[in-house]
Amino acid sequence: MNKTYNAEIKQKEAQRNWYYQHGKKWMKDYMKEYYEENKGELRLAAKEQKLKEKGYDRTNKNKIRENLINIIERYKINKILTLESEDFIFSNLLSNKKIIVFENDKTTFNKMEKSKPKNVSLFYGDISKFASLDSKVDCIYLDFKGIYEFTKGEIFKLKKVIKQAKLFAVTFSLRIGNIAKERGFKQFGDYQFDLIRRLQELLEINFKVVYGEAYKDIQPMVTIVFENPGVEE
Repeated sequence: MNKTYNAEIKQKEAQRNWYYQHGKKWMKDYMKEYYEENKGELRLAAKEQKLKEKGYDRTNKNKIRENLINIIERYKINKILTLESEDFIFSNLLSNKKIIVFENDKTTFNKMEKSKPKNVSLFYGDISKFASLDSKVDCIYLDFKGIYEFTKGEIFKLKKVIKQAKLFAVTFSLRIGNIAKERGFKQFGDYQFDLIRRLQELLEINFKVVYGEAYKDIQPMVTIVFENPGVEE
């Protein structure tokens, strides 16, 4: 039994010595060769993983995005004002539309400026600045990461623009948090339905709800799409 044990120890030591003398270099050369042959696929996989980690390309989010795009196509929308990700996933899926994007983080804006698709006009600053351009769009999609209470100011500044648009779509977080409650937020009934009431009162528009769905992303979210009956197609 001791002979067998000693033989196993010697074999493991020999394997270890071979690895440090030859195997390490062999593995390094092999991985370098493998990378050169498959770098395209590896970069794509890394990019997809990065998007998933950021929350831009999750299954639930994809479903919501697909439904929104189907509605946009059904309403024959041509010009859209929106917030975007660095990777322009939404804009790339609507390459036949004119997309106006605002980004208020300078570092992010600089990155986006280098990679924006041809159908995108990118502006630096808060999206509410669009109101001062005296321009119209067919659809406004505000994909907020926060809650209504902390974004209603931006929405209100776009009131005139929203009144002239055929479609108005928003995404909010459903996680209220203590800060909003400490500032006096009070929920009345089911929050998703309460959001519809709040938006209608804020914008003074009797919207028709076209689509609404809550989903789990990095946190619980809801997307609602409204038709503005006062705007002719």
